[in-house]
Amino acid sequence: MIGHIDEPVKGWKIYTTEVICRGWVYSENGVNSIKIFIDNQIAGEAKYGLSRDDVKTVFPRYSGIEKSGFI
Repeated sequence: MIGHIDEPVKGWKIYTTEVICRGWVYSENGVNSIKIFIDNQIAGEAKYGLSRDDVKTVFPRYSGIEKSGFI
């Protein structure tokens, strides 16, 4: 499994109760869901399967990686 969290960026100070979490994740075995945790408590589930052509450019050998985005 490979991936990256684009937002929030490490070190950001968050002063609101609403936070956007976005990035990408890929597994050759597939991804069933992405759950977002804050302080070890589930905060929600991400929408997965968003287009990430930038990731496909970096990892062209992985089939379907262009649909690895989440928010």
